[in-house]
Amino acid sequence: MSRKRKQAYPSFYGRNAARNAERRYMKEKITRSEKMDQKRMETVEIISKHIQLALLENFGVPEEKIRECAEEVNITAQWYMGIKEIQGEGRAKILLEEKIRDFLPDSIWVPIEGMERKRTEELAAIREATETATRFWCAAIYKTLGYGKEELTAVIAMAKENYRQGAAGK
Repeated sequence: MSRKRKQAYPSFYGRNAARNAERRYMKEKITRSEKMDQKRMETVEIISKHIQLALLENFGVPEEKIRECAEEVNITAQWYMGIKEIQGEGRAKILLEEKIRDFLPDSIWVPIEGMERKRTEELAAIREATETATRFWCAAIYKTLGYGKEELTAVIAMAKENYRQGAAGK
């Protein structure tokens, strides 16, 4: 019985960036931009869940009103995406900021606890998604429930606390 000789790889094989990128893609089956989009969507879902939970449990808002807020968030998101497609992301951010400037809380919470070791690119995507989703929710809560700046700040603070409790419970 003969043994098969081990194939020798060229010295540059381990450092070939294109081949390594292809290998990573084949392993995960998604590109880096698709992975970043996935992170953004996960972040938006987390933010939405904890804001809804804060409204329901801490402020006693009925589920029907929370559903109305969620519908308003979707309407605002569609408006934002339409402007983003036509005029660009920078202009869309400016218009969203103008729309909610009067009642936007002073600080926006970013759920990155325990993620300090992630890539800066991922953290930037998470931060951007969080800020945008929080702005959508602030606009919806202001329009649907009539909450002012102080109430919105309290809602965001309670959502942050709910997130921390959930993260600590894991």
